[in-house]
This record gives sequence, structure tokens and C-alpha cells, in this order.
Amino acid sequence: MRVNEHVHRDTRIALRHTPRTMPLGADAPVSDIVREAFAVHGVAADDPGAHGFEAHDPGRRRIRVATMGDFAAMQRNYARARKVMAANGNPTQWGSTFPRERVVREDIAQGRARVLVDRGGPAGGDRILAQFAVCPGVDPTYVHIDGAWLDDGPYVAMHRVASSGLERRVARECLLWAVATYDNVRIDPQ
Repeated sequence: MRVNEHVHRDTRIALRHTPRTMPLGADAPVSDIVREAFAVHGVAADDPGAHGFEAHDPGRRRIRVATMGDFAAMQRNYARARKVMAANGNPTQWGSTFPRERVVREDIAQGRARVLVDRGGPAGGDRILAQFAVCPGVDPTYVHIDGAWLDDGPYVAMHRVASSGLERRVARECLLWAVATYDNVRIDPQ
């Protein structure tokens, strides 16, 4: 597993121009963030091949592929995220229309959209706590960056991360899931 981060200078993880890669394999030490990712998602740190939520109690949080039935709630979460960003000094990154409805529909149709859910919805149904897109392949956003990735291996990019505001630390949980699930993850949280 490799985690490639191109991190914003205001985060506490690393400086913007200091992307990092953490290898994980049979001979590599397990880093704290990977160990936490495995713990959060019920995977033993010594069993990195067993990823995901399959063994979880269905009442607990889990990440699943979004469906068109999730679209309205996702749109509400994106509207909330735009307001929170603007209120916290970032009114231009997403503006008043990002992500566009067409992009969200494409993310769902292409199987890129993921939702973090629990059973807190009506009649014990899924309640969306957060959402994001997992985009495999070369990402045009990351072709030219101010800095450099540590490798050019295949990766997935995380985009359009948003929270419902119902629970705390859910974006972190989404990132930890991606780290535990994919071999190489790129994200630039601005």
C-alpha cells in the first residue's frame, strides 16, 4: 500500500510541498496512519490484504458505493459544504455551484461516488454522514502540481469530499478507508 499526499500548507499532516509515500508490504513497517485505518475499518494490521467493511456489524458505519437514491442527500451535503467553506474564509474554491449536478450524477453512474453511512436514518435505514469520489487512473488535476509526487505508480484520487455535519471526524474516516483500501491514494485537501 502506498499513500501519496499532496497536502495543503494549513493542514497539520505535512507541508503542501512535501508529499509523502508510505509503503506497506510484507517487509515494510506498518505506519501509525495505516494501523489506524485498519483499526477503524476492522482490518488487522498484519493482514493488509483484507480491506473493507464486510466483517462489520451492519449497524455500524460503513462505506458503500453511492446510488441515485443518495443523490438528493448528497446535493444537500455539497450545499452545506459550500456554506461552511465560505463561512470559514474559502468562498471561491467551490463557489456556489461546485460540484456541478452533472459531475455528481456521473460520479454515481460511473461507480466513483462513495458514501459513509450508518443506520441512523428513518426506520433504521442508511444515513449519509459523508461522501467523496474515488477516481482511478491519471487525474488531470494532478498532472502539474506545485511540488512532486514521490512516485508515478498507478493511484486513485479522492475528490469532492463533503460531510453532512451530523457527526464529527467523518472526512478523516473516509481518508482512512481509502488508505486501507487502495494501494496508492492522492488527495489535495484545500
